[in-house]
Amino acid sequence: MVYDALIVIALLFIAALLALPFTGDRAQVLHDPWYTAWIMGVWFAYFGWCWTQGGQTLGMRAWRVRICSDQGGRIGWWAALLRFAVSCVSAAALGLGFLWAWTNPQRASWHDLASRTRLRYTPRPPRRRAASHRTAQDVDDGSRQQ
Repeated sequence: MVYDALIVIALLFIAALLALPFTGDRAQVLHDPWYTAWIMGVWFAYFGWCWTQGGQTLGMRAWRVRICSDQGGRIGWWAALLRFAVSCVSAAALGLGFLWAWTNPQRASWHDLASRTRLRYTPRPPRRRAASHRTAQDVDDGSRQQ
């Protein structure tokens, strides 16, 4: 979440900068409905696009976590919107929606339950040995065969 927060903060700075010619210095989130809708739309666009296209945000990719539907496939825009909206409620409730995953047997948070999505962990691919990398055992075996 921290990785994605850094990206979202940068995107919201850019969104605020783009809105500045239209709003001046008067617009504030939660006080100006159009500005609030713009900021929330940009915020959702980042998560929605990442979740529906590849199943991962950049932060999720770093931790090898992927979002999928309960059936294991990609999620659609409606599920992404529902997940985003309920995660905002979860955060506003002092993180209770996120903490719910610790008590849920399926490890699902409020936004997972509402959107019928799950987080899946992708195992790290096995490391391949380079062909030029030889161990001492390989060198010993080669000398005995000659």
